[in-house]
Amino acid sequence: MNTLLLELNSHYSEMVQQATTGFDEVRAHGNEIVNIREAAGTQVFFQQDKDWFYRAEERRWITMNDNSGGYKSGRRGGRSGPWSTPRERIVAPDPRRSWTCGDAQRQKAGQACDHSRVTDAPTPRRAVCARCLRPQTACLCALARPTAHRTEVLVLQHPQEQRQAKNSVAMLRLSLAHCEVVVGERFAPEVLEALLQRPGRQTWLLYPDVPAAPAPAAPGTNEGAPVRLVVLDATWRKSLRMLLEHPALAALPRLSLDAPAPTRYREIRAARRADQVSTLEATVAALAMLEGPSFDAAPLLDAFGEFVAGVAARQRRPRRLAA
Repeated sequence: MNTLLLELNSHYSEMVQQATTGFDEVRAHGNEIVNIREAAGTQVFFQQDKDWFYRAEERRWITMNDNSGGYKSGRRGGRSGPWSTPRERIVAPDPRRSWTCGDAQRQKAGQACDHSRVTDAPTPRRAVCARCLRPQTACLCALARPTAHRTEVLVLQHPQEQRQAKNSVAMLRLSLAHCEVVVGERFAPEVLEALLQRPGRQTWLLYPDVPAAPAPAAPGTNEGAPVRLVVLDATWRKSLRMLLEHPALAALPRLSLDAPAPTRYREIRAARRADQVSTLEATVAALAMLEGPSFDAAPLLDAFGEFVAGVAARQRRPRRLAA
């Protein structure tokens, strides 16, 4: 029975269109149908429609041109199926994104697509900065402040943080030459081990010693040896879960911030604890502890203040109501 269900799921995930098309080493287009509900004479499903690109310098895949949405199909002439009638889009695309037709069967047969039941007019795609991956209207490149540092920084970023307009890691990556960002929630042990360890470097985890995840006993360290600093970019709850689910992370020696400086970050993002700061501010404070007076983060922190002020101003701006 399990095998049959897996085969049925594989069949439904494609339904005429392949789940992935145009695939090569650096790009692909996803068409997978990820959720289906059926009733008498009606089928409702959610289909992905997005481009995937691999950014080799960041070692991660990113999505662009996301036009995913929900559709409904019905019965015609005694036959039922997802392609037997023109599909009705029941989850409108994000108005900030462009809409593209997904009626693959009609296109393959050389027929004109039926858009009569689609109410969403095509809108121009937002221009995206190729460097910071933000929309051009919110580009962060002008706020980057190249900051000299010796310590390697590895940021393990939760996937939900990658889509946060208020996230501070993009500025950190643009400003620190030795900063690597890897997006993921769960990592295979061998993959994580390869990320954490570097020959000739001590690896430390920037995380407080908390009862739910006590810090291991401090090991003997080689004073003066270069450091690889691991930072978890996630909400407090999700970062704790990442730590508990990865023994290799939990076993790393900890670096904690005793008294973080006051932060303006709460103007744009709430915090559960009084000592919580942004990932950028925490990383900068840790680098100052490790490298001493030679590490000058003042320009970067000033630029981060400008970023926070800009986001706060956009949040206060009244939204225009649709006509």
